[in-house]
Amino acid sequence: MVFGDWVTNLGSPYGWVAYAPLSNAVNHPPGIPYGLRILIWIGLVMVWGIKSVWLLGPEPSENPDQ
Repeated sequence: MVFGDWVTNLGSPYGWVAYAPLSNAVNHPPGIPYGLRILIWIGLVMVWGIKSVWLLGPEPSENPDQ
């Protein structure tokens, strides 16, 4: 989760983004577009799921005849 948060916030400014909260100004902060952020999170969840199944899956038996 920490790695995903770091990757999806690359290039994004923290704190004040130079516009008044109640104004009608539209100011999108620079950084990774939201669609790409979703794809990154989906990819990270898929990697996490595959690694979990691999790590927590059944242990292969030493004798395949059993």
